[in-house]
Amino acid sequence: MAPTWSSRSRGLNRPSRLYAAPPPSFPHFHIAVVRGSSPGSSPGSLALAPHHDECGRASSDFVILRSDPPGSRLEGRNDLTATPPAAAKTALRRNARARRKQLAAEHPEASAAAATRAPAMLAALNLDRPGVVAVYAAIGAELDPAPLGEALAAAGWTLALPASVDPQAPLAFRRWTPGEPLVVDAVGIQAPPSSAAAVRPDLVIVPLLAFDRAGGRLGQGGGHYDRTLAALRGSGPPPPFVGLAYAGQEAADLPREPHDQPLDGILTEAGYIGVRKDF
Repeated sequence: MAPTWSSRSRGLNRPSRLYAAPPPSFPHFHIAVVRGSSPGSSPGSLALAPHHDECGRASSDFVILRSDPPGSRLEGRNDLTATPPAAAKTALRRNARARRKQLAAEHPEASAAAATRAPAMLAALNLDRPGVVAVYAAIGAELDPAPLGEALAAAGWTLALPASVDPQAPLAFRRWTPGEPLVVDAVGIQAPPSSAAAVRPDLVIVPLLAFDRAGGRLGQGGGHYDRTLAALRGSGPPPPFVGLAYAGQEAADLPREPHDQPLDGILTEAGYIGVRKDF
């Protein structure tokens, strides 16, 4: 059965109310890479410190998460200095998946809350006119972009979904309207059929396991989005790439490899975090 957004986000089909809804305060966690010096920890594990205060707001429209107090997380490039980045990522993914699953269970309202931050995201990226936005069909505990997509579509944006035609090639993007049937693509993900119109997005929303404030993104490890981002960035003016995540998926500093493509921003239920400043 083809997934429909209306059934997953009931009551969110009125964008004026969606944007106007006051953002709730979420107790959440911040992720920090630890060295394994604490009981029960190991190199490559994620330490999550409770963060129960409301995230700070820079203005009524543009929201930035408050920085952690000094000493609450490790700083510096890749704290796993004795572990190669690829090996560090493997350990991080295991723990990040568990944390994301926990966050999904604790904050089912996060998808709708993140959608209320859409105006701040668009303003920060200087996207003052509708274009094509690529979202994704959420799987597992990924933060569902359905409410965000509904809000953007109501504001005039055209929706698209990624589709893999070759596991080693960049993703294609195909136009999609909620309710239209989806098929299984080359990597087993729900995607529009090949008959759907191919489009080049003006904004790409991507899922993730963890992120940091330098634009670092920890994905599933297949490299699909890294290849896609690299291809788009190498062929004309690149669209901004924004990660969609729970605020509690934030890491102090993720390990990087040469092929890793940084994000331009991160949208969470607690606010929009801008990385690039040159839009």
